[in-house]
Amino acid sequence: VTSIDGGGLGDVVHITANDVTFTGFTVIGGGTDQKEAGIHVSSNSSRISNNVVSNCNNGIYLSIN
Repeated sequence: VTSIDGGGLGDVVHITANDVTFTGFTVIGGGTDQKEAGIHVSSNSSRISNNVVSNCNNGIYLSIN
């Protein structure tokens, strides 16, 4: 398992491309603002699965392009 640590600042992962598959990661240490997340998706048709997200204000945040 690959871990990605955001260090408590902003989104840890921000997916902006369409048709992305993001799977099998441990995502930790996202920012604390209302819209900051472990995984922020602002794209279309992306697949997010089998990830562990912890110590983030929002686990997965979906926003409109």
